[in-house]
Amino acid sequence: MPFVETGTTRVSYSVEGRGDGLVLVHGTGGDGFSNWGPLVRHFSDRRKVVCPDLAGSGATTDDGGPLSLPALADQVLAAARAADALPCDLVGFSLGAVVAAWIAAEHPS
Repeated sequence: MPFVETGTTRVSYSVEGRGDGLVLVHGTGGDGFSNWGPLVRHFSDRRKVVCPDLAGSGATTDDGGPLSLPALADQVLAAARAADALPCDLVGFSLGAVVAAWIAAEHPS
């Protein structure tokens, strides 16, 4: 699993497929695989699917400080950038939907 550094966080993420970027953002209590694993194969034949693990989930590590929406968004964007999946479509579940909406509002391209 690849990693990318952003701020004080080492973000793990998975990448499958090729084509236009599709970033799947998980919710609280899960990680990229637990929320999206079974669905990735349905898109990876035509999209580059990126599933980052937000701080505190999966293999992602951070300094244990408070989380913020901008920091979580930076983690998602860092993984998408590292996977060369920008621009991308974003899909979020639960907290991931809030993060995805924030990214779309702040970075419409």
